[in-house]
Amino acid sequence: MIFFDPAAVYLSVATSPDGIVNQALLFHEGLHGYTGHSDSDILTDFSFNGINDPSCDITDYLELKIWGGTIETCQ
Repeated sequence: MIFFDPAAVYLSVATSPDGIVNQALLFHEGLHGYTGHSDSDILTDFSFNGINDPSCDITDYLELKIWGGTIETCQ
């Protein structure tokens, strides 16, 4: 089960910067449900050394590597 703050979900076109963040965030949360892993475990699975909050780093990684967006989540 995953909970979201409604204010954190953008009502935007999927290809807009905010829409890309939404997709990365939803995929990130889905990874928790699918793998049962914590944020730190997922970062390790990706072999990604985060620099911010682990949760933000995962979403940033997905946003950049999968959807080709820019890293905007935690800035």
